[in-house]
Amino acid sequence: MEDDNLEKAVESEEDKKEEVTVDEKKEEEREQEKNEEEEEEEEKVEEEKHQKKDEEIVVENREGECAEEKKDEERMEIILLFV
Repeated sequence: MEDDNLEKAVESEEDKKEEVTVDEKKEEEREQEKNEEEEEEEEKVEEEKHQKKDEEIVVENREGECAEEKKDEERMEIILLFV
């Protein structure tokens, strides 16, 4: 009888240890998923920053081209005035 109680107590203690181990693994998995999501979000933000910078450069280049075209037109007008 005492052996049965002792055996049940040991089994109960082992079950508790297994539950704790399973809970720890689940918590680690949650943490890992959370970290991965945060990394993905950071990468997305960085990508958006780079894209925005690229778009700003394109706009600046277009503005520069327009300014050059305008200067060229003014030069042609001056030349035509003298001809």
